[in-house]
Amino acid sequence: MTSENQDVTSSEKHIEFRTQVVPAKREMLQGELRDLFIYWNRLRDDAFAPAWDRFSWDHVPDELVRQAAVVEVRRSPLDFVYCYWGDGRKAMQGGDYHGMSVREFKPRQIAEKAIIEYTEVMAQRMALCVRTQLSQDADDDKLEYPFLRLPFSDD
Repeated sequence: MTSENQDVTSSEKHIEFRTQVVPAKREMLQGELRDLFIYWNRLRDDAFAPAWDRFSWDHVPDELVRQAAVVEVRRSPLDFVYCYWGDGRKAMQGGDYHGMSVREFKPRQIAEKAIIEYTEVMAQRMALCVRTQLSQDADDDKLEYPFLRLPFSDD
């Protein structure tokens, strides 16, 4: 699977991050992410991913809803467009990207990181767990956070 180190510099700030991307397994997840994965897995039955119209936000804890982003895959040319951008993301990432391409995300290097991960979900046809360690300055404490890339499909 993918493991990458990135040193991201933008005109606004310097960001360093290290990311590990692995197939999601129930055993590696905790708390609300684990509950969400179990719900997603139940919806998909024997398919690689559940249909989006089977999904209900009512089964997702409020804090995860606030932090969630949903992308629609555009195939020609390949692009990922945010069709949902949670209120918590607006505050955390300084803007509302609803209706925008992932390619428009700032800083550009983080957009590229997301595109790689979304493309990996498509190629692997499975849920991925992404663990990112982030720091904005060499003196900062590192922030580590896990999240899920969950595919939905009508295939």
